[in-house]
Amino acid sequence: MNELLTKREEAYIVHNRIITNGRILQSALVEVCKDLKEMRDKKLFEEIGYSSFEDYAEQACGIKQRQAYSYISAYEKLGSEYLNDNAALGITKLELISQISSYEREDFLEKVNPEEVSTRELKQEVENYKKQTEQLTLDLEKADNDKAELVEKNKELESELKKEKGNKEIVIQPEKASDNSEIKKEYEQQIKELKKEKSEAVKQAKESVTKKFNEMLEKISNEKAESEKKLQEALKKAKVNNADENTLAVRFLFNDLQSTANEIKDRISKIEQTDSATAEKLRAAIKSVLSDISNNI
Repeated sequence: MNELLTKREEAYIVHNRIITNGRILQSALVEVCKDLKEMRDKKLFEEIGYSSFEDYAEQACGIKQRQAYSYISAYEKLGSEYLNDNAALGITKLELISQISSYEREDFLEKVNPEEVSTRELKQEVENYKKQTEQLTLDLEKADNDKAELVEKNKELESELKKEKGNKEIVIQPEKASDNSEIKKEYEQQIKELKKEKSEAVKQAKESVTKKFNEMLEKISNEKAESEKKLQEALKKAKVNNADENTLAVRFLFNDLQSTANEIKDRISKIEQTDSATAEKLRAAIKSVLSDISNNI
C-alpha cells in the first residue's frame, strides 16, 4: 500500500514538474524572441565583441541566422500574448503562421489547424494560401484597372449616346458587364437603335414639314386664285360701268397688300418667340423690299 502511494506521489511530482517546465518553456520562448530582437535592434552584440547580429546568434547562442530571424519575425508579427498561448507549436510553426498577414490569419487558422498537421504540411498550406492571396490581389488590381478603363469608356460612349439622342442620358454601370466586349456590344446596340430612331424621327419631321409646306403652298395658291378671280370680276364690273380699270385694280391690290402685310407681321411675331435672330433678318429684308417699292412708286 505504501509502495502504491509512493508511486502516486511520484506521478504527481513528475506531472507538476512537466506543467511547471512547460510554463517555463512558454515564457522562455517569448523572452528569447524579445531579447533577440532587442539585441539586434540596439546592436548590443557590438558591445560584447561581435561585428554582426548573425555572427552573434551563431557563435554566441548556437542559433542559426535563419532561426534567429524566425524568433524575431514571430515576435514582431504575432505578439507576446499569441506566442505565449501557442508556444507548444514550436518556433518553426509559429514563424510560418506569422507569414500570414494579421487580417487574414483568422481565416487561415479556421481552415488549417497547426496542431493537427506536420511542419511540412503547414508550410505547404501557408505557401498555397499566400499564392492564393497574391492571385486575389492581382485579380483585384486588374479588376480596378478594368473598371477604370470601363468608366472612361462609359463616359465616351455616354457622350456619343447623348449626341445621338438629343442629350438624353443613358448610363450603364461597368460592373453590370463582365468584360469590355459585353459593354461595348450593349452600347453599340443602343447606338444602333438610337440611330434608327433618329433616322425615323428625321424622316417623320421631313414628311411633316413637307406636308405643311405643301399645304401652305396650296393655301397661297388658292388664295391667289381667289384674289385673281375677284379682281377679274371687279374689272368686268368697272368696264360695264365705264370706271377706270387701273384705279380699281390698284385699290384691290392695295387691300390685298395690306392683308398680306398683316399676315407677314403675325408670322414674324411667332418666329420671334423661338428664333429672334431669324425674325430680325426677315424684318430687315421686308423693310428693304418695301423701301425699294416706295422709292420706285
